Amino acid sequence: MQTPLQVGPYRLEKILGRGGMGIVYRAYDQRLDRQVAIKRILTEFDDPLLRERLRREARTTARLAHPAIIQVFDLLHEGGCDWIVMELVDGTSLAHVLESGPVGVDETLRYAKQIAEGLVAAHRLGIVHRDLKTENVMVLPDGRVKILDFGIAKWLDFAHEAAVGGDLTKTGGLIGTSRAMAPEQARGAGVGPRSDLFSFGVLLYETLTGISPFRAVSPVETLSRVLIFEPQPVDEVAAGVPRPLAELVDRLL
Repeated sequence: MQTPLQVGPYRLEKILGRGGMGIVYRAYDQRLDRQVAIKRILTEFDDPLLRERLRREARTTARLAHPAIIQVFDLLHEGGCDWIVMELVDGTSLAHVLESGPVGVDETLRYAKQIAEGLVAAHRLGIVHRDLKTENVMVLPDGRVKILDFGIAKWLDFAHEAAVGGDLTKTGGLIGTSRAMAPEQARGAGVGPRSDLFSFGVLLYETLTGISPFRAVSPVETLSRVLIFEPQPVDEVAAGVPRPLAELVDRLL
């Protein structure tokens, strides 16, 4: 499908990134005279009832006004695609930061505080991320962080349900990233705030050590390790991690 140059009042300018969930563009909002990010969701929602669920979920997610969470501005259906309009920020993913090696304890704590506050705000509204990972945390030049893609995994759940004609827990479909997936999520069971906290623990482990606590050669093996494996304590992997912080990570996992 050819990408349009204009989506509603938004003029697409350039591609910022691609992923399994969609393609993100920089765009110009001609109504409000501002730069925004706009994501084209790769999965199409043809069912009118499913689309209404998507809109309801988008409206709920748009209520998430928190400094540590990317703000959702708008949802459109145009050119046979669903588009999510979001706040545009200048930064790099935490995953990219970690390509140079783990960050120190102080920096980890600075990120962790902001992410935790964002999760609290979301969970108070009944919103679960479902795919929290280092790739979905943007680090800004001033040290602030922004959590990306709140609600996106839920929308993909909707698409999966439509494709298989049933509930995810009954079909065995899994939405998320294997290395950061909570055990209940790996089993195909329901997810909740605790699932995000488990993923938060994985994120902290990776930020402190530079490696995944459940690393394996394949996604299937990774899921198996999530279910049965007790990871090595983070302070045994990375020197200088205070015991209270290591205990917190252990409890999250």
